[in-house]
Amino acid sequence: MKKRVLEKKLSELGWKFERHGSCHDVCTNGCISEFVPRHNEVKRRDCKKDYKKGGAQSALLKRRLSMEIEGRIWKEGKWWFVEISSLDVMTQSRTRKEVLLMVEDLIFEMIKSYFPGEEKGLKVTVTDGRKHTISMTTNNTKVLMALSLKRQREQSGSTVKEAAERLGSRSPNSYAQYERGMTNISIEKFEQLLIAANPSDHRRLRLI
Repeated sequence: MKKRVLEKKLSELGWKFERHGSCHDVCTNGCISEFVPRHNEVKRRDCKKDYKKGGAQSALLKRRLSMEIEGRIWKEGKWWFVEISSLDVMTQSRTRKEVLLMVEDLIFEMIKSYFPGEEKGLKVTVTDGRKHTISMTTNNTKVLMALSLKRQREQSGSTVKEAAERLGSRSPNSYAQYERGMTNISIEKFEQLLIAANPSDHRRLRLI
């Protein structure tokens, strides 16, 4: 799909252009931000996302001293794609090396949009794994976890209050504090929060 056609469709659904990033354009509907690769043509797999609600699949999350998020990488025609389901995002480029750089830019722009100021000093590391996987981490684990929680809750269409209620609390702040990226989260707690954020999307977590 031509990028201008996608932009028109987004506009018809109530999305507005917010700003240019290095390699991605940031659009918003007032509540959620989406990140569109800056290519003249945006391939089918980027376009199939339902921008009314978003779409995510299961993902593998790992944690050493910091949390690593696994993504899927593959080639279709002349394009390379990376999908990071836990963050509900996908990007593309012409080569495998370039698409990994696109991932770094994408994560930087997402954190800049959701957590203004936290992009200062941020380091994003993307590692090319075997065959069809990549791993991604940052030097700010709290913000990365918060971003994942926020994106999953947005994808599910849940409010902060509803997520808090799934944790057994009547106070929205009992959940919201974790989405602000100011609280350290254990891997066990993070799993509970992910279920509260998006109970319909089941994922496996593991320590390595």
